[in-house]
Amino acid sequence: MKVYNCFLQKAERYGAIKSKTAIIPKGYEVKHFSLWEPDYLVLAKTKTPEYDEINVQIKGFDFAVLEKFQSLIHRIAKQMSIDVTASWAFPYQHLKVQTFYENSSQIKTEYKLKLYERNVQIIDAKSHIMPLFLETLITACPPGVKISVHEHTKEIEDAKYVPDYDAIELQKQVDEIEAKKKKK
Repeated sequence: MKVYNCFLQKAERYGAIKSKTAIIPKGYEVKHFSLWEPDYLVLAKTKTPEYDEINVQIKGFDFAVLEKFQSLIHRIAKQMSIDVTASWAFPYQHLKVQTFYENSSQIKTEYKLKLYERNVQIIDAKSHIMPLFLETLITACPPGVKISVHEHTKEIEDAKYVPDYDAIELQKQVDEIEAKKKKK
């Protein structure tokens, strides 16, 4: 049920009630409009375009910093009314960095690094909020963390899951048996 705010304002002005909120029972909705602005004008406004599925990918060498930044992305998205549907981590990548002496192929130092990656998937982000969201992420990005924003694709969905090599091998054997049966 709707309680119209303009009528509550009149009743309050003439002293019929002391507070507008005091007479509104639970389950009722307060609708704000002026006397000269009809209801259908609000409904006639165009809907803001929305993005489909977008992945915010963050990479860095420090796992703790990356995890904290991912939680910050969740909080910022929640405050901006952006729906976060999923978040996941990929296994870290081993990187081997070597430095050489000048004009030589002899190794001076060798570093073994781990590159961590986390992803946050958002859907139905409004087109006017998305630039503000991205600007906020860039501003809040800690040093050493790289941000990448892109559309969600089938390749990303497939990369999320670790392949079961035993099941793949069994499927190959089943396919071979079926191929032999068809030949006979």
